[in-house]
Amino acid sequence: MSCFLLLLLLIVGATVTGGASPPDLSYSVIIDAGSTGSRLHVFSFVSGPGDDAPTVSSLSNEVFEEVKPGLSSFANAQEAGESLRPLMLSAMSSVPETKRVVTGVELKATAGLRLIGATASSAILEAVMQLFRDFPFHTSESSVEIMDDDHEGPYGWLTINYLLGSLRPHGREPIQCENAVATAAAIDMGGASTQVVFEWKSGSSLLSGSRSEDDALTEQRSHAYPVPWLSSTDDGCHGTHGTNTVKPAAGPLALYQHSHLGYGLMEARKAVLSSRSDACGAEGTFATCVDACLNFLRPASAEKHCKLRTAAVTHLSIPWACSINATFQPPLADVLGTGGYQQRGRLYAFSYYYDRFAHFFSKPQVANAAARHSENAGMEPSAGVVNLSWMRSIAMNLCGTRVPTDLSLFHPWGVAETDILNWFETQRTAPFACFDATYLYAVLAYGYELPPHTEIVIAKKVRGVETAWPLGAALAALSSRTSFRQTR
Repeated sequence: MSCFLLLLLLIVGATVTGGASPPDLSYSVIIDAGSTGSRLHVFSFVSGPGDDAPTVSSLSNEVFEEVKPGLSSFANAQEAGESLRPLMLSAMSSVPETKRVVTGVELKATAGLRLIGATASSAILEAVMQLFRDFPFHTSESSVEIMDDDHEGPYGWLTINYLLGSLRPHGREPIQCENAVATAAAIDMGGASTQVVFEWKSGSSLLSGSRSEDDALTEQRSHAYPVPWLSSTDDGCHGTHGTNTVKPAAGPLALYQHSHLGYGLMEARKAVLSSRSDACGAEGTFATCVDACLNFLRPASAEKHCKLRTAAVTHLSIPWACSINATFQPPLADVLGTGGYQQRGRLYAFSYYYDRFAHFFSKPQVANAAARHSENAGMEPSAGVVNLSWMRSIAMNLCGTRVPTDLSLFHPWGVAETDILNWFETQRTAPFACFDATYLYAVLAYGYELPPHTEIVIAKKVRGVETAWPLGAALAALSSRTSFRQTR
């Protein structure tokens, strides 16, 4: 928990800059050891005047590289550790020689290593630490670890909102409503787990209230993540339609967070296709694939348990809803304000959502995302703005037995109109195409019960930076010797 608290103190108000290299940079090397691969992130930050605690005011650059498979795929721990040597060599070439000894390197493993057991994971982590000792970077006892599952989602949420410029220091006054930006919700889909995180208005009052022994309150409280040094964006500004209204600073911010271990895309493939191999393949249809995913996400036994709990907590003023596997969650549709067709909140989805759906982004969807991020649409789209109905249509067509006759849905970025038929057939016949698209759709539609018109920004990068948790971890790694300041 303490590492995450330091992270929050660091990131508030930092901005992303480009252009010429600044005179002095601080670096952080983070390796994200996921279930399907290990990803290197080398971040550089603009430093302030040289002193014992330089001020880091902005993110300057990110170097990214990936190797496969993931560490958990290796039967031999030493081979697992050695698989990261190419990443460490890349880090050496990315960090100037004079900076390496003061640059920390950290590996944080996620759900993949959690699933293989303590003995096997400990041996792999020790092999990675031995590899790190071959290089001149700064290390400590916590340089190699399995990240707590209640940190991964909040780190990703902070990365997204840091890049969007929507974090606000607690107690800052006055608030000009024309400049106020609500935070975005974040959904990350990995190979072994999926996380959901969003600002939770009731979370602060729940945490500050009496410590009741009520089981329902205890369960709700377990999902609340306090962020006392950031202000809630529930300040009365939103809905003022750009007026110059000034509001007093809101109360402290709290997050709802949950990591659904075993519900990542690769684990879902194993669970669903092992029991219903015909549901999402050549013999299946979109309907049978949806049913198989729904039974996995919301099994009948869990739904019955959820209904009993819901009936027992009618005395609570905090909204109670059930998500994946009957997990407590405030209704995400209410958080986003999707009751009508004028959605108020922003929802970002990344990782496998981008990998599986980015091929289908149209030029308008890419241009919409680029405009929101104040970017130019590049050769490879970094994000697209879609809705849930669009995702459903993509999944339905991928589960079809032939190329659809109506191709009006498909105007993919970078594909000539005369090539669309052949291009789509290639996408449709790719391994697991039907299952992957259907499951990703089902998680949002049935796991989180979002309505069809819900707007989603599917992103790989925002302002040129990966939309993943390592940026937050990098800021935390710098916390022991740097301080951040607001620059906007």
